[in-house]
Amino acid sequence: MNLQTLQPLFSPEQIRRGERTVADEQGIELYQLMLRAGKAVAAHIIHTHSATSSVLVLCGGGNNGGDGYVTALELQQAGLTVQLVSTIDTATLSGDALRAFQQWVDAGNEVSSTAALAQCISNSEMIVDAILGTGLSGPAREEIASIIDQVNASQLPIISVDIPSGLNAAVGIAEGSVIRALETITFIGIKKGLVTGAAREYVGKLHLQTIAIGDHFIATEPTHCFGMNASAIAELVKRRKMCAHKGDNGRLILFGGHHSMSGAIRMATHAALRGGAGLVKVITHPDSRLPTQLSCPEAMVDCFIEPESLVGEAQVTPQPDLSWAQALVLGPGLSQSNWGRAGYQAAAQLPVLKVLDADALNLLSLNPQQDAQRILTPHPGEAARLLGVSITEIEQDRYQAVRQLQQKYGGVVVLKGAGTLIDDGETTYVCRQGNPGMATGGMGDVLAGLIGALLAQKYDLLEAALLGVLAHSSAADLNVQHEGVIGLLASDVIDSLRMVLNQIVEIEHPGTKSSSVLEKILPAQ
Repeated sequence: MNLQTLQPLFSPEQIRRGERTVADEQGIELYQLMLRAGKAVAAHIIHTHSATSSVLVLCGGGNNGGDGYVTALELQQAGLTVQLVSTIDTATLSGDALRAFQQWVDAGNEVSSTAALAQCISNSEMIVDAILGTGLSGPAREEIASIIDQVNASQLPIISVDIPSGLNAAVGIAEGSVIRALETITFIGIKKGLVTGAAREYVGKLHLQTIAIGDHFIATEPTHCFGMNASAIAELVKRRKMCAHKGDNGRLILFGGHHSMSGAIRMATHAALRGGAGLVKVITHPDSRLPTQLSCPEAMVDCFIEPESLVGEAQVTPQPDLSWAQALVLGPGLSQSNWGRAGYQAAAQLPVLKVLDADALNLLSLNPQQDAQRILTPHPGEAARLLGVSITEIEQDRYQAVRQLQQKYGGVVVLKGAGTLIDDGETTYVCRQGNPGMATGGMGDVLAGLIGALLAQKYDLLEAALLGVLAHSSAADLNVQHEGVIGLLASDVIDSLRMVLNQIVEIEHPGTKSSSVLEKILPAQ
């Protein structure tokens, strides 16, 4: 895969360092970059929100506040009514921020204090948030948090400059009050903290303005973190031969479905079939065999019987031949019962590419082992058990957590959640698709089955994880686009997988299908 077609993501430190380096190399004054940033925000508001006539700009200290002063002046010169409130004592401003403030004042404009905030809000149609920038660590101070809360309560559309005030730009955590932006306009490069975890709650629609130094910056600051997009992932897609037969598309075993959780293995199986696996076999609990056969007639179904060592009875039924598989999905509905533990022991060490999910991950956490041939797909709770930490610690730095999981367990790790992360030990990838409707039972089972199907079709671990996560999230987005967020079911996502996968094929192999649904749900990023 060509990483140059992916969206690079950067730490705030990289942005600050690279900005200075490029400015020095190009002989650009840093203040000129501030002017470009403020003008870019103003131009976006003027062109995208043309009906807006009155804007309140909130400026803090530092360069973020300086960007706000430039934005305010540009909007005013374009004919909008602009009010400006400073959240700090302007006597403390220095450097480029002071220069931008002075230009605003020299143009005959006033700067209001926070005492006038309520009145200014009532006279405005939109708010520009330039209070806190990317240098924030820890929660916003009490007085700033109070301003953020008041702004959020206004229900006015908010445009955040570079980052929503209060959000951690490095990892995306919200340690206190955070601006809930309608849109965020970020500069030079996308910060890692804007695309995963709590950031998804606050950023709104994200726009990148490179302010004419983006390409030079990327060459100066290499990164090992990228945002996924359909055109890049489409390069991985294998187009089927006209003379293909089912054996060409792989043999997949799905192992799970304790009698109390047979729905999980059935959803994973349906997803694997829609994901294109040629031959699918389910190994399940005897009590789950009939329901699985009835609901998944395209799949073969066999039973795994608890061995004598765990149940104290003679084993009279031959166990299924697991060596048939070219790929394995272990965990959906497995349970941690004696049956589930025995099944895990029988299947976890198979020398094939495999996906471990759900209780297979919980059982792995009890006896950690490395395996370079598998994909782990934990949600934050499972990730916490795998690392022996709390869920809060996982969510405090999802990038660190996914890398620690990969280093401890090997292979490829998919850390699910808002802004799912995929890590192979060298590079971290972020899925920017998906929606809150996916927070429902069975979604993980569907993802595991889909990734397993891709492994069976001879995609390598990273390819299967990337394509599986993108298609899974995009299928959910497609459903939500038509039906809404509330009530989305895992089975709804399965129903859309076929269309989405074929649309991804269409991106790389034009002519396969004429329509382009993905253009609507995967805008250029």
